[in-house]
Amino acid sequence: GEGAYDAQREAAALRYFSEANRLLAADAHAARRGLRLRVGGAVPLGPHLAVLQGLGALSSMASWLRREHAAAHAVGADALSQDECAKLFAAAGKRGGDIADAWAKVMSGTTPQLSRWLLRAAANPADWLNARSRFARSLAAASAAGWAVGLVERSPRALLLDRARAEIVHVDASAIGGGGGVLGARAPPFRLTRE
Repeated sequence: GEGAYDAQREAAALRYFSEANRLLAADAHAARRGLRLRVGGAVPLGPHLAVLQGLGALSSMASWLRREHAAAHAVGADALSQDECAKLFAAAGKRGGDIADAWAKVMSGTTPQLSRWLLRAAANPADWLNARSRFARSLAAASAAGWAVGLVERSPRALLLDRARAEIVHVDASAIGGGGGVLGARAPPFRLTRE
């Protein structure tokens, strides 16, 4: 159905990302900046199931953010719990209502947490600066390459964090072709948040 995982599209997307990596490595400016895409091999097990290999030890961005926001809510740094945030968005969606109003309430009731992940990935200020740069480069390269082929649904559920390398890894690339890019610009190329 709509939005269902497609192992063959995932494998095609990973081949595209491998080719993009080859092009990035061949470009002197991109190579000097260390631009690359994290790619794991997808082994299709069926039409809606695949095993990703070659990615190493990673953690889910969604799980990490849930834990950090729960801890922030427990000590009073976040006025809203994640459940309360979800209910605000669900209520706004059901009313056909004001998502912008729900967004404003969530932003005023929560604090950014992803920066803490980078702090934990670094032993000193110089390491933190290097980690921040690697993270930004990995996010930029993956976002641009994903947009070019219309990769949609880049929520934290579709992102993994590599603490050892301070990089972001996109997973579930089976949504390729659904968001525009050079294949047909239906969606904005990027939606940035405080995180």
